[in-house]
Amino acid sequence: MNKLLKKKVRLRGSKGFSLIELLFALVFLAIGLLGVATVFPLGTRFVNSSKIMSTAVALSREKIEELQTLPLSSPYLTEGTYSDEQGPYQRSWTVTDGTPLAGMKRIQVTTTWESPQGTRDVTLDTYVF
Repeated sequence: MNKLLKKKVRLRGSKGFSLIELLFALVFLAIGLLGVATVFPLGTRFVNSSKIMSTAVALSREKIEELQTLPLSSPYLTEGTYSDEQGPYQRSWTVTDGTPLAGMKRIQVTTTWESPQGTRDVTLDTYVF
C-alpha cells in the first residue's frame, strides 16, 4: 500500500512552469509594483502641504488671539496695516475701525508663504468690541 502512495501521478501535458512563463510573470509583477510605487510620493506631497497650511492657520489664529486680549485703546489696535515675519511665513493684519458697527473693530490676519505652486495664503477675520 505504501508503494501506491509513493507513486507520483502525472497528467499528460502538465510539466509545470517553463522559464519563459516565470520571466513573464516577474516582468508583469515588476510593472505593477512600479505603478503602485509612483503613487506614494503624491501622498507625501499632500501631507507636507497640509502641515504647512496648518502652521499658517495657527500663526494667523495666534495673532488674532494676541490682538483680542488688548484693550480697544491699545496702539496695536489703531486703524492700519501691520506685518511681521515668522520664519518662512509673512503675516500681515489690518485693523479697521467702526466695522460693522460703531465701537467695533475688524481684524483681518493674512499669512502668506511660498510653495512650489506659487504664493499661498490663509486669511482669518474677527471683530473686537
